[in-house]
Amino acid sequence: MVDSFAIASGGATFYRNRLNTYLKEKGADGKPKYTQKEAEKQAFEDFSKISDETQQSGDPALISSDQSSSLGRVVLNFMNTPIQLNRSIKKSAQDIYNRRRTPGMSQAQSDFSNFSKIIYYGAIQNAIFSSLQAAMFALIPGFNDDEEEEGDLTMQEKTDKKLFQVINSMVDTTLKGGFGLPGAVVSILKNAIIEYKKQEDRGFLADDSKTLIALLNISPAVGSKGRKVVNFIKTERFDKEVISERGWDVTVDGRFNLSPRWSAAGNLVEGVLNIPTARVVDELNSITEALDSRNTAWQRIALALGWKTWNVGSKNEENDLIEIEIKAENKERKKEERKEKRKQEKLLKEMKEKDRRSKLSQDDRDLEDWEKRQRRKIKSRNTRAKNKKKKDSLIRVKYSNKVKKSDKNK
Repeated sequence: MVDSFAIASGGATFYRNRLNTYLKEKGADGKPKYTQKEAEKQAFEDFSKISDETQQSGDPALISSDQSSSLGRVVLNFMNTPIQLNRSIKKSAQDIYNRRRTPGMSQAQSDFSNFSKIIYYGAIQNAIFSSLQAAMFALIPGFNDDEEEEGDLTMQEKTDKKLFQVINSMVDTTLKGGFGLPGAVVSILKNAIIEYKKQEDRGFLADDSKTLIALLNISPAVGSKGRKVVNFIKTERFDKEVISERGWDVTVDGRFNLSPRWSAAGNLVEGVLNIPTARVVDELNSITEALDSRNTAWQRIALALGWKTWNVGSKNEENDLIEIEIKAENKERKKEERKEKRKQEKLLKEMKEKDRRSKLSQDDRDLEDWEKRQRRKIKSRNTRAKNKKKKDSLIRVKYSNKVKKSDKNK
């Protein structure tokens, strides 16, 4: 629906401009070259042609041989537009090299048009789409109130991370769109190596499932399913405190706020049955945060326009608070359990010692008591000597400082 709206809204201006161009054209006799109906028909044909070339198209004539192959149907999912645009770039470059002229244009006009296509489709449009996908606008100062929150990445680290995402996405689009199956294989291997190195640098905190998902992305459909199942497992593991507390709740303090269990279940259903339940949950969470006045105006606008909560740094404060409270309670409970355990161990040790001494003769018990007293005396003597040494050292330091101060005053 959104793609259709984009084609219609952008195509409306194109159609109107092309219609006006045809209406202004004059024939050799100086009369209008096209009637109103002929101009409208020709303008719409131009609009239809350029839409097929630059938008998602199901026309079999616009599908490459790589895409129509058995392997291409698996590997090159959702790549119609990049492949079509790279095909247009290649044709423009060939036209410039072979000095071919577009009908109705001079050689200079034709070359300028072809250079414009190469620059726009090869760099500008690619950069715009990749930047929007990575939510680069979230780096704008003041976009997120919690930018400097302790534990978060610094602004420079966030900028570097998003810039890398944009550049990597542009390279992937060029590889897959320009080189088909070989380019897709190179892209996947590149991303898998990058992810492996990233996880290797994290040491024992490494998440090897991300490397596996990067390899599964050789087929976008398979990679998406694998990512959904992994997200289900991670949500159940990392949000277990909140899930145990909230279960299947949909409200907190009377306000609509889905429990993380809905997200986990949505990812599992979508990964296994291909029903877009995770998308529904994500959209509901985005709408909830868009209506939350605690988020900045920019965050709420971005969420309303379709970006996800993690794209714009929006947090679920209620779930975070529940998690903090549960972790504090668990910490206190474990502290009490350790205290009780030490108490029981001490009591058990005393009972064993008492039982052991009961089996000794009176002389043996007296000997043990004497040895204990001697050990305590030695320990006490050593402690006094150690304390005296520290005290003498402090006195010497104070005296030395006093002498230095006196010399300085003189």
